[in-house]
Amino acid sequence: DDMAINLSRVQIKWLLSLSLSHAIKNPKRDFSNGYLCAEIVSRYYQGDISMHSFDDKCTSANKKRDNWGLLLKVLKKRGLAVGAQEWEDVIACEEGAAVALIDKLHKWLTGSGAPL
Repeated sequence: DDMAINLSRVQIKWLLSLSLSHAIKNPKRDFSNGYLCAEIVSRYYQGDISMHSFDDKCTSANKKRDNWGLLLKVLKKRGLAVGAQEWEDVIACEEGAAVALIDKLHKWLTGSGAPL
């Protein structure tokens, strides 16, 4: 299973528990447009995120940035700082960027460790 290579067992278990709309096969690709990250955050802050505002099929960098822009507003409001380089690297499918961001979200949303 490709997912297990990149994500820890704890992260996989957590992601599965959220019943996301898409199965995660390749984290680098699957998280790049921001949709699944928004879905993860919506499981904790439902009132803050309107999933219909996010494009789950987008592949262009501009559309991906639109998704991330919406999500970053919510994260900022809730007190999680995500640097431009962090999410830009996820959009660009840089090696390890998505897994690092998922780790950050996981720790922040579940309280398992101080947010980075």
